[in-house]
Amino acid sequence: MNLFSKNAIVFILLLTIVKIGICQSSSSENGYHISPHGNLNVLLVFAEVVYDDVSKDPYPNGSKDWKKGSLPTWKDDVFDPFHGEIKKSKMTRYFDFMSLGNFGVYGDYLEDVIQVKASDINNLSSRNQVQNAIVEKLNTYPFNQTYHGLSPEHFDQWDYSGGVGSLKKNESNGAYDHVMIIVRNSSAFGNGAGYVTKSSVVKVNGKSSDTFSMFGGGSSHPFNILRHEFSHLLFGGNNFHCGGGQHRSGGYNYFIPFQAGWSMLGGYLSSLMTCNGLDRYRLGWSTNSEHLIKALNEKREEVNSDLILKNEMDTSVFILRDFVTKGDAVRIKLPFISEGLFEQWLWLEFHQTFANNGCEFDQFMYEEEYECRPGAVPGLYAYVQVDKNDKTGPLKFSGYGDYLRFLPADGYYDYVFEDTLLQNNWCVNNAKYHPFIKKKSHENPLSGNGDLEEIPYDEDGNGKIGKTEARKVVVEKRLGSYYFEMAKFGHYRHVFSASGNNVIDMGSNPSSASMITCVSNDKAKFEIKNNQEIVLNGVKVEILSQTKDEMVVRVISNDVKISKNVVWRGDQIRLPQINGEEGYSLIIEKGKQIELARSKTPSRVDNPQPFEGQQLFTDTTKMVFDDGVAIWLKNRSKLVLKEGSQLYLKNTSVRFGWLSKIVVKEGSSIYVSRQNKNRLKVKLKGGQIIYTD
Repeated sequence: MNLFSKNAIVFILLLTIVKIGICQSSSSENGYHISPHGNLNVLLVFAEVVYDDVSKDPYPNGSKDWKKGSLPTWKDDVFDPFHGEIKKSKMTRYFDFMSLGNFGVYGDYLEDVIQVKASDINNLSSRNQVQNAIVEKLNTYPFNQTYHGLSPEHFDQWDYSGGVGSLKKNESNGAYDHVMIIVRNSSAFGNGAGYVTKSSVVKVNGKSSDTFSMFGGGSSHPFNILRHEFSHLLFGGNNFHCGGGQHRSGGYNYFIPFQAGWSMLGGYLSSLMTCNGLDRYRLGWSTNSEHLIKALNEKREEVNSDLILKNEMDTSVFILRDFVTKGDAVRIKLPFISEGLFEQWLWLEFHQTFANNGCEFDQFMYEEEYECRPGAVPGLYAYVQVDKNDKTGPLKFSGYGDYLRFLPADGYYDYVFEDTLLQNNWCVNNAKYHPFIKKKSHENPLSGNGDLEEIPYDEDGNGKIGKTEARKVVVEKRLGSYYFEMAKFGHYRHVFSASGNNVIDMGSNPSSASMITCVSNDKAKFEIKNNQEIVLNGVKVEILSQTKDEMVVRVISNDVKISKNVVWRGDQIRLPQINGEEGYSLIIEKGKQIELARSKTPSRVDNPQPFEGQQLFTDTTKMVFDDGVAIWLKNRSKLVLKEGSQLYLKNTSVRFGWLSKIVVKEGSSIYVSRQNKNRLKVKLKGGQIIYTD
């Protein structure tokens, strides 16, 4: 081998090592702008605007908790100043709970309120101008120590100079790691408003910052917006809004309606106020360095519970301890989704809730403040993740918002709304809402809506559903009475339990089937890989037992039995070749019935079609059996097609029990090859058989 060849090999090896190093050092586990591991000290600044014209002051006399010219009463309830075992303040407690102790967020505040004159601000409604006025004043502030005696050097412990996802250095770089400004009385920053950014624009006594954030807090502690915006520094941009944190200017979403639920980037529409399992997975937070997603097995050993199921009948049993304090969770990759489409996973978390685990964030929004709000109860909380699984590749901070859809234990429905608005005059607010009704006859486990999302509705009747056209799940009509419970913020009926709804499978509501996605009107450069078909998969989850401290769940693959009557609705439903009991992909149990009917819940945002006096943003239900599928209709069971449904049997083997049959009602069709004609027990009730050869 000549010298050139040897040098070439060495060069290639060096390139390979460099590439490996780059991949290892660029990860969502390193955080977006700041590190989610170790301790961070935040320099907190309280500010106010001094008005010559008090009529322009939104809080001319201050508020109960923040008097004019003073520090707020909750000044010590933002951050703990000192590192220690006892966490007292909201932000410090929150990130300690969510990170399972992996990430400490501490801080302290300046002794003085930074005051700026309104006359020095040209546009009082401009966030940028209000910010610049405060920053200019801060730059000359003689900062020697904070209220609790911490020096400026205490707030410069990190070097964040690398790119997003890079490994951060735990060393001083001459800039404050994070400066947080909360202004008392600016019309540009109302309570619940604010932002965060990576910028050196803020200077305190001449020293700049690596990152900073700014908020309004005149009427109350702005904790929810603080933790939401601060979390952006860990996760990414607005395309990581989920769990109730997405909004009209937050970019494109995987689903049509805004989603509720729980996430560190949740917000105004959240139910629980905790993180979720995917949050922790992306940031590398766990109590077990070997398995980021883990639970106990039957021997009470911590094991990997991130499951990829094989196409065979199998069973796994897991013991789930409290998700918030122990970190246990189960994730199941949903099988049979066509290659090239968005991947999906089913997540399971056992929440003991606040009364049992002492975490004040593990409760429903407003449940402490308002008697009308149902409280969170211990049980299994479930949701589906779509895409967003790249932690080290080029798309780790890409994708769309609302990538989590939460499974309420009471199921999905085609919601019915009353036309007359009703005032919600005693629960959380006094706004007016359209009351909703969830009828048993309108169950829609495969493509309906649930309480934990806004319901798409063409309010202006222009044949398109805009991003903000939706009706809120607030006032429910049940048995002729109205209930002002605001179920959109969570309800105990959403929780799976051993004594309540304890199964998720092909025939349950909600179902274990994959979900339709609808990334629409996207002008970005990402390839859209929408899931336009609902894929049945044989995944079954059942709760075996539950105590105050833990829950035992069994995960079964290839369980294809339909053991109760069910209605399946959806533009396209696919039954793949699932290797279930005796090789069948679908078994309808004795005396049970599957109906295929038209969904009334939008699956797209335009091109509505007339149906029974309505304009529906759906197509008639089309169910397709993959080649080689075998199904079994046991004695007296039925498969019923109605409301224009279509069934494509392809090369399907159908076994009929005694008095079992396929019923095709008016307007519906069954597509079958002539060679299978005499093998089917089909009863036509106005429908038709169409031969495909």
